Amino acid sequence: MQKFSIKNFFLLFSLIVAILLSFYLNKKDNEPIVEIPDMSYLQNDINKYLIDKSGTLEINYILPDYIYLNIDELYNDFFTELFYYSYNYSDTSKLTLAKYGVHSLGDTLRICKTWTGGARGLPLVGQAFGVYFLKSKSHGTFNDARETNTFVGYCLNNNKFVDMLYYFKTFFYYWRVDEGYPLSFDEKGYSPATDFFLYPDISLIDIAKFFFYYSRSLPLNILSKNNIPSLYNEIPGLLKTPFSKTVSYNYSRGVDSVFILPNTFDCYGFSFEGWYTSPDFEGEPIAKFDKYEAMNYGSNITLYAKFSRTGKFSTEMALDSVTYNK
Repeated sequence: MQKFSIKNFFLLFSLIVAILLSFYLNKKDNEPIVEIPDMSYLQNDINKYLIDKSGTLEINYILPDYIYLNIDELYNDFFTELFYYSYNYSDTSKLTLAKYGVHSLGDTLRICKTWTGGARGLPLVGQAFGVYFLKSKSHGTFNDARETNTFVGYCLNNNKFVDMLYYFKTFFYYWRVDEGYPLSFDEKGYSPATDFFLYPDISLIDIAKFFFYYSRSLPLNILSKNNIPSLYNEIPGLLKTPFSKTVSYNYSRGVDSVFILPNTFDCYGFSFEGWYTSPDFEGEPIAKFDKYEAMNYGSNITLYAKFSRTGKFSTEMALDSVTYNK
């Protein structure tokens, strides 16, 4: 058998180089010698495989100021705001409140839940805070209140408890009618007894009654009319189902998972429109994300809920707004 000499090897090598060079020189312009398949569609899967891991994403939900987790949160927020507004109203307001036994926020939150009749309990709320709450005006409106240096004016101009104020006006009307208070209506259907804007102290007392009776048995004369019980189902912005503002999304390596954000809220007067990463609701809403997206968020993410107003109170607010801005 003839040996494959070094000379023969170089002859073979030269022949192969010549063939390849000839092929290269005679190929068409821009025509690849070997077509390489497009594998870019695999890149996403490769990236996921490389970063796949276990972890936890803490999700912080931010609700608007006018959406309340429960009645206690609404109660505390409303009377806390009223106390500090009144306490800092003037140089003499602290002395005025002290005259009625209100020295602190704790005093306020206590008496607004106490019903003892006479000069104590709920009547004390009106006596202590009525002058700061609202300016008396017969046939008054919320548009009139906007122009006053009062708690109601402050709320209207700073978008605080606005929906609740419209609700409280309706609650006041039906409470006064249903409790059998002597009524006298003029030809236009006006009665001083049901005028929310005429008696600021009484209006505030009935707001305290709203909270006092929320979880208690209503008086029979009120219960039998069914106006107030029905209104208790129409509290704007009050969530009717439990909701936690902070939750954790735990994901594991090698296991596909998707976190679905809460998307249904039983909340009278408001319609939920989505979660956003910006408090200004910029961009597209987020409905869900998988664990790889969660990894990009890091250890925590803050999401802001967007709601739109609906229902009868929002309609009344819209009509007032049009009138006010004319």
